[in-house]
Amino acid sequence: GTIPNQFKFSQMSGIIEKKSEQSISIDFCSDFQDKFAFTLNVECEDNLGYGVKIPNKQVKVTAESFKVSVEPII
Repeated sequence: GTIPNQFKFSQMSGIIEKKSEQSISIDFCSDFQDKFAFTLNVECEDNLGYGVKIPNKQVKVTAESFKVSVEPII
């Protein structure tokens, strides 16, 4: 599936050094009220050419946006 335009990722690929962690930020912004759901497929393999590949992991992403009305108090 495709990632809705309302989601922005800090990065979609890169190298994770041995014995380290990598964080990825996801920003969500919608101009309309809706529910969103999609699955990310995370693929990991070595970058040194040894042919080691970790089984893919799936991460489900869900979000909901709301319509909000604000009235000034005078």
